[in-house]
Amino acid sequence: RRIVVKDAYSGALVGELPLDTAATVAEKFAKAKAAQVAWAATDYKERAECVAKFSALLEKHADELAALMSSEMGKPMAHAKGEIMATIPRLQFFLDHTEAVVADQKVRVGEAA
Repeated sequence: RRIVVKDAYSGALVGELPLDTAATVAEKFAKAKAAQVAWAATDYKERAECVAKFSALLEKHADELAALMSSEMGKPMAHAKGEIMATIPRLQFFLDHTEAVVADQKVRVGEAA
């Protein structure tokens, strides 16, 4: 069995995807869990570079991604592109502020705040 994705406006075929089973969901979950362990073991600088690259790719391919979102969901192009473009400054916010939050900190125990 497959999931058929059709253009919300024209009804034209956008693509087909296999329907997951309990076994394929379990397999995907195990892969995701293993990937998270590897991601967590990756140093902050490398993870930040990966997120920055993803952000740049979103911006580079915004029109193409918006067209895909529009055809799959029937979302107006301006809304689809706006959603993508709104993600970029959010990613930048996290890139600007996360390092300080996740950095090791010395905490003194037993002192009054």
